[in-house]
Amino acid sequence: MAEVAEILAYHYGHTSLAGKVFAYLSLAGTKSLCIYSLDKAASHLTAALAHLDKNPDCASDAQVTDFLLSHLALLEVSAQVKREIDVLPRYLERVARLGDDPRAVIIRAIHVGALCRNARYREAAAMHREASRMANRLGEAGPKAWVLASEIAVSSKVEPKPLHEFEILKTEAIKAASDTSEAIIQKSARGLDGLLALALGPSTAFRNAWIVIGVEEAVRGRMNDARDAARELMQVGRLLNDPRSTGYSLLLLSIIAVMSESYPEALEYSEQSLAVAVTPFDRNLSTAFKLSALVALRRTEEGAMLLEAYRPPLCC
Repeated sequence: MAEVAEILAYHYGHTSLAGKVFAYLSLAGTKSLCIYSLDKAASHLTAALAHLDKNPDCASDAQVTDFLLSHLALLEVSAQVKREIDVLPRYLERVARLGDDPRAVIIRAIHVGALCRNARYREAAAMHREASRMANRLGEAGPKAWVLASEIAVSSKVEPKPLHEFEILKTEAIKAASDTSEAIIQKSARGLDGLLALALGPSTAFRNAWIVIGVEEAVRGRMNDARDAARELMQVGRLLNDPRSTGYSLLLLSIIAVMSESYPEALEYSEQSLAVAVTPFDRNLSTAFKLSALVALRRTEEGAMLLEAYRPPLCC
């Protein structure tokens, strides 16, 4: 059905079958998201959201949750932070009706990331605690990997952990993320479900874990450990053919170089990261650190030209 989802969505759009319209718009949007066709994904998923707003009873709570998983992921990779924050509260009650569900954990973890990027750290911490309790009750590696990565990211902003506590959390996050990645490699998932798993599940859980660990290591001044995290990201990028993991490994190396005052190296890594970036969010981050390197190298005119060319702003 995924192969003809767009056609079905178009034809059902000329009928009164609201449930079919929403279902096929969501399916078409998810398919496009999985291959990083973000413009098409945005067109289908935005239309699905508008349809859901007009016809709240056209979908079950489970269908709404599946849709939100794709829509929030799209807004995240498209760097639309404010829209990402605004969407979930409108439908959180419907997600909550599913009870303890892995999708509900991932949705909350995505929301935590958006709140952090909007500097709403206390709200992020509260949402994280809710997601963490749910993940612990589920006892599954995938949801656990998401919330452990969130805990590292949130705690560094709200209440940094002592080194021994961070080491314990780091070990748990790596194990949970590795378990999810190993599962997807062994299953060799095919079709839309497999693509969505790769886009939103194991590879993302692994990537999230190592990027937050790498940044935290760098902030703590443990640069060798931060570089180890970058190497792990590079490896998973190769294993899962995931360009975002490859790009993030290069971005992490750029961050480490900036913090180590190795600005030519930072510029080189940021340019490599930009070359493989597949989403606006990734390009935003890579551009930010390229700008930092250019300014530190006193190449301010180049930096100003890059910034001017990169409108709208880096975070929106």
